[in-house]
Amino acid sequence: MAATALAALALPGTPAMSLAGDPAEAAAHDHAGHPNGGCGALEAITVDGPVGCTHGPDPAPPGIDISQPWPARSSQPEFEPTEAAAVGSVPCIGDGVSGKRVQAIYAHPADRPNRASQVVPQIRTWAAETDAVINISAQKRGATRHVRFVTRSDCTLDVKVVTLTAQGDDNLTNTVAELRLQGFDRTDRKYLVWMDSTVLCGIASLYIDDRPTKDNANNSTTAPPTVARVDSGCWGLASRGQSVEAHELVHGLGGVQPTAPNATANSHCNDESDRMCYADGSPGYAEWTRCDVAREALLDCGGDDYFHPSPPAGSYLATHWNTANSDLLASSDVPPPPPDKLTRLAGSTRVETAIRTSRDAFPTADSATAAVLASDRSFADALPGVPLASAEDGPLLLNGRDRLDPAVAQELQRVLPARATVYLLGGTGALGDAVARGVQALGFTTTRFAGENRYATAVAIAEHGLGAPDTVFEATGHTFADALTGGSAAAAVGGAILLTDGSTQSVETAAYIARHPTARRYALGGPARAADPAATAFAGRDRYATASAVARHFFSGPRTIGVASGLSFPDALAGGANIAIRNGPMLLVAREAPLPAATVDYVRSQSAIDHSVVYGGTGVVSDRVAYELANLIPG
Repeated sequence: MAATALAALALPGTPAMSLAGDPAEAAAHDHAGHPNGGCGALEAITVDGPVGCTHGPDPAPPGIDISQPWPARSSQPEFEPTEAAAVGSVPCIGDGVSGKRVQAIYAHPADRPNRASQVVPQIRTWAAETDAVINISAQKRGATRHVRFVTRSDCTLDVKVVTLTAQGDDNLTNTVAELRLQGFDRTDRKYLVWMDSTVLCGIASLYIDDRPTKDNANNSTTAPPTVARVDSGCWGLASRGQSVEAHELVHGLGGVQPTAPNATANSHCNDESDRMCYADGSPGYAEWTRCDVAREALLDCGGDDYFHPSPPAGSYLATHWNTANSDLLASSDVPPPPPDKLTRLAGSTRVETAIRTSRDAFPTADSATAAVLASDRSFADALPGVPLASAEDGPLLLNGRDRLDPAVAQELQRVLPARATVYLLGGTGALGDAVARGVQALGFTTTRFAGENRYATAVAIAEHGLGAPDTVFEATGHTFADALTGGSAAAAVGGAILLTDGSTQSVETAAYIARHPTARRYALGGPARAADPAATAFAGRDRYATASAVARHFFSGPRTIGVASGLSFPDALAGGANIAIRNGPMLLVAREAPLPAATVDYVRSQSAIDHSVVYGGTGVVSDRVAYELANLIPG
């Protein structure tokens, strides 16, 4: 971040120390950079007793004179307007007041005029820009994070207007103390204050607590609330990539902890370009640039210091405080769908999502008779696995190539009785010998279905796994969507999935048809229809329409439907085995709304549907899609 008048007030004293429990443990959380009285080189202050720390104001952004109150600006923006310069309003989340929330405040000292009528409408825009900084940062990593602002019954931002004494703006200590005297001390709130003053640019409080758990002092409802303050000269700089409001609010959420990989001693970072990084005067500060200057408007350039919605396993943010996990940030801007209408089965990875579907279908120990194991990275050999899992009355689980995943091993031991069979789909290029040995070491029998290619593997599953059924569903082996559509349908009629070589019939599938000339054949999608013109075809204008056509033909009055991404295979694959047990079809959707028209038409046409199951997390099927889907279900 370019040099700016920002200060972080750290509160590592009594409240945070008491949250740690054991005094020795509390001392361990007091970072080595603050060995003297909890503040080290920083200035110690007190707010209602606890020790606090601040490094004091720093220079404002270039061209900004903090002595000039808003709306004065003395130069053109340093950056072109950014995507974080939001237009509109903050999201209206739930009832607007329940749970942990950020309360917006317009404050003015008694010796300055009350400009609330002029400023409050602007605060609603600046708050929306603050939310945009955080949410766009999350979107860059395939997620959603919205600030849980307090909103009014009409869904507009609730802005409290507060008059302080003439000394209330002198420093953050006075501001916090006077806000508390006026009742702004709720532990389920954080306060974002637009101070109509020209004392500084921005300042905020946070707790020095890097524990990753929900009881982190920055997230707890037992610690006094943090306060972020922005003075008039620095209001509304999001359009130039310098949202001071976002910077200070992120401090209030607990960023940046001193233990972070690129942290400074003053709770910032040094790996530019980044909303929380700048030369803050910390000893030994050495700036290094890892992202383009356009990234300056957003959070955590490297995704490794203070904000990442899905940090890699074992990384710093997976094992330390991550502001993206704050309860003050919502992963959706829509209300959750009614649980009686929709269930989401999801884990943090595709492997965990498959395990979650297994536990849903087989909730008690030893309740499955077999299991199917497929590659979590390659769809080709896995596509014919859904009807096999259904026929064997077991789950379809996903695994990597090189070793048996410990979580998969644990699920196999839970769901299967001793000496049960685990079917491996594909050759060692999909699931290596080490995977088979890992399964065998658990006491299970392994049977591998594999051919020289994906077409031969599908035939091997059909003939040797399913007993050469007289109903086959053909789908292209070049992509996955059409075969995923057919999985639950094939399971419903005791059929098998065979693969075509795109629009050309594969040699292996042709040989199977020649050996079983009376088999009933269905072609799913345009390529399969071209490969086998004699088959009964179900081919819509897109994958979503094809899925709906298959559902309409093969499922009469289903009560439950499955829904998964039509743009990735893992969740629909594991979900296909799950929805087959529920005797329902698998429909496909895009990640974001609106729902495909064919999906909407199908659901509306089926009056018996009373529930839907979404397979996969919000990164593949958004909450908005789930919400719209639930709203289609009557009742």
